[in-house]
Amino acid sequence: MDTKFILVDVRERVATITLNRPDKLNAMNWPLLAELNQAIKNAEADDDVGAIIIKGAGRSFSTGYDMGEDMGHPPRHKMAEGVYHRSSVWNSRAHVEQHIEYWMDIWNLWKPVIAQVHGHCLAGAVELALICDLMVVADDVRIGCPLVRGQNVEDMFRIVAWHVGIKRAKQLQLTGDTLTAREAVRYGLANCMFAKDRLDEETFAIARKIAQVDPTLQMLNKHSVNKMFEIQGFRTAMEYDGVWDSLGHFTQTTWEKTFRQRGWKAASEERDAPFGGIWGRTFPIEE
Repeated sequence: MDTKFILVDVRERVATITLNRPDKLNAMNWPLLAELNQAIKNAEADDDVGAIIIKGAGRSFSTGYDMGEDMGHPPRHKMAEGVYHRSSVWNSRAHVEQHIEYWMDIWNLWKPVIAQVHGHCLAGAVELALICDLMVVADDVRIGCPLVRGQNVEDMFRIVAWHVGIKRAKQLQLTGDTLTAREAVRYGLANCMFAKDRLDEETFAIARKIAQVDPTLQMLNKHSVNKMFEIQGFRTAMEYDGVWDSLGHFTQTTWEKTFRQRGWKAASEERDAPFGGIWGRTFPIEE
């Protein structure tokens, strides 16, 4: 598989897929998402793969979706071959639902997927990390979605609620606070934490053990748990989540006005100023 934005390595029955835009802190554009989607499907079909790791190159796992020109052309609502809807509402819904489809492909995958997370894990990257079956974090990680302070509600960020419960989910959704590694483990977002310099070897060790289980049995193990959550409404909630994000695209916030007048940096600094900056908190850090 020829790739531009990811790296793929297979050894000892573990496929490691690395988001490879380190100069952009692995911000995810449409070509990267397409490559990632194809890579996990290739790993699923590979008899020499029993488990999959998704991680990021450089200083961070990912800062979320690329919000610049490098994002590429978003999907549009297709009415017929070569005919697309002109309504911006329909096309907004189409591109949000494509995000969700990519993430649900990981949920539906017949092999276990582990998110190996370090540095920044923000906005859309939180969706990617949490849709994976397990999450292993470095002690330097910051996880959250500051953009809910002024830009949008973020599609699929409600997945957090399935991990942390309603009160803490609202805490994060209403404040845009980011969590430390210890909080991520305590809240149930992450399975375990390691020092950053041990993260690669420790995550690989976990994946290698998981990969030794018979793949058919492992598929049953994974989906027996998934089905419990689907019975409670998980799949419906995730698929419907695109509605909230689409509506958010048409909310004329102060951030949107500042962004158009003065650019991304100024708008984001203004958004985070009442919170003490992007890493500022409304609730105290739990040690």
